[in-house]
Amino acid sequence: MTRQKNEYKKTVVIGDVHIPFQDKVSVSLVLSFLRFYHPEVVILNGDILDCFSISKFDRALNEGKSLKEEITEAKTFLSQLRAICPKARIVYVFGN
Repeated sequence: MTRQKNEYKKTVVIGDVHIPFQDKVSVSLVLSFLRFYHPEVVILNGDILDCFSISKFDRALNEGKSLKEEITEAKTFLSQLRAICPKARIVYVFGN
């Protein structure tokens, strides 16, 4: 059985960013890699947002941002992602 040339797509999987608690250096490195690699598919594999203010886990630290602030930061990240990968299919998988 021969494989067709377009059977596989260049794919990058990104997960557990936890905006606004993301590691800024790691995110910067991922975005740099995307500029270099030009993936055809980017899978956002859950927990892109932390959703600290509406989480059910112990929030004793009380250091999170509001949900609105988290969404604003996530929009910035997603805008950067789309600008770097304008033709890529972006798949968003919900986290826990």
